[in-house]
Amino acid sequence: MIAVASDGCLRGGPVALLVGVLVCASVLLACEAAPAATVAPSPLSAAEGRPSRTAAEASGASGGRAGSPSPGDRGADAPATEASASGSLIAEVPPLGASATPEVSPNAEEGSEPVKAAKAGEGAEAKLRYWQRGDEDSGRSGAEREAAAFANKEAEVKELFVAAGVRFPPSQVLFRVFKEESELEVWATDDRREPLRRIATYRICAASGGAGPKTRSGDHQVPEGFYEIDFYKPRSDYYLALHVNYPNRRDRSQRSTGSAIMIHGRCASIGCLAMSDDRIQELWVIGRSLKSGRVQVHIFPQRAMDALVETTTREGLKGFWRSLAEGKRRFDAEPRLPKKISFNADGDYTFD
Repeated sequence: MIAVASDGCLRGGPVALLVGVLVCASVLLACEAAPAATVAPSPLSAAEGRPSRTAAEASGASGGRAGSPSPGDRGADAPATEASASGSLIAEVPPLGASATPEVSPNAEEGSEPVKAAKAGEGAEAKLRYWQRGDEDSGRSGAEREAAAFANKEAEVKELFVAAGVRFPPSQVLFRVFKEESELEVWATDDRREPLRRIATYRICAASGGAGPKTRSGDHQVPEGFYEIDFYKPRSDYYLALHVNYPNRRDRSQRSTGSAIMIHGRCASIGCLAMSDDRIQELWVIGRSLKSGRVQVHIFPQRAMDALVETTTREGLKGFWRSLAEGKRRFDAEPRLPKKISFNADGDYTFD
């Protein structure tokens, strides 16, 4: 049995204590810090289909401060501000909804567990892309990490798009996260007039918490709702990190606190989504290759949303979960991004 104490250290048996020592000795590493030097979503080079470099990236390539971890990377949760992003304590934890032993694919590269393809998938079966063991070189600069991601994964990502019948680079991208199932789906289209198609489904390596939205700094919850990737952090303590814009306008209206929620590498996190260094490179390539706009991120407590609404005894969450179920139902019926997402005074989402 492993427990996380309020100070972020682990309590439990010998293995837990060993991990706890490492965690506490690193001065309570945060899941991710408020951004010090980051890479904003950038337009593609038309000739190469690659993100154009920014001054910040160039600085990172030369060993400057761009992309380096900020002091908050090594601290506890920071107060939420409009400009900051959300903190979480770090621990080695099993995936959401999974057993204490992380699930590893029999086939180290692809995995073998089929999942039913969504309607836009033309009836084909999609295999789960399991997280991979092993860490990339953390001594690389941010620019070197991004270059390595494209060198290692761009061809593989393009094959996924070809198999889904979507030209690369995409015009729209959506990440759909299902916490209970520990899965992240990637959907995309190369034509905004056309529905999105499912490109791949990834097994989340580590996360924490349970059903329910993130409401305060330090609650260790993965948020629920409708978000987007608002910047990229190529030199993260967790190799590569994509920042989710929690708290969004809806969260702030409910006075929810916390910051620095990331989809990142490695396989340890509380409050963020850890995908492993191997798989985060694929998500990085997809996100950074988006022609324009931002990657949308829809996070649900589980796939069977209607069942959750019907069976929950948490009356305070029924309306909120019902609104998430409506957003999911609309996309399931026709896989297109919502034209407009709003919310009411109770914090329930509404759709136009």
